[in-house]
Amino acid sequence: MDVKSLPTDNLYKFIAIFCIALIFTSAYAFVNVYDTFSKNYQNNQISIMELEAKTDLKDLEKKKLKFFQNRLELIDSDKGFLMGTCLWILIFSIFGAIMGFRSWRKNLQIYLDMQIQYETTLLRFQVETANKKINKDT
Repeated sequence: MDVKSLPTDNLYKFIAIFCIALIFTSAYAFVNVYDTFSKNYQNNQISIMELEAKTDLKDLEKKKLKFFQNRLELIDSDKGFLMGTCLWILIFSIFGAIMGFRSWRKNLQIYLDMQIQYETTLLRFQVETANKKINKDT
């Protein structure tokens, strides 16, 4: 298959529709990541507060407190990375959808519109000619 004969119409539409699906997916992932990490953060915060409320901590409880504090720091760093990734995917997909539709409109749809306009004008002329011929015959 020659490169010049590739069906770019379908390619531009595929890019645009794929990016729109990616917009919804990344927006859902962004909200889901935020919600999940917020719940985990709150649960760890509660565990830390319960352990800090005790007056004399045993060795195991001190280790649990340190574990929950380290886990809280990991949650913060992971949340920022994953939400940032979702945000970048969202931005990329918005630009991809815009470029897909713009390319489709610029490279293909303008010529299709011109062809339809030409065919419509031609059909109107043929109808007017046929009407004149019918009126002449009667």
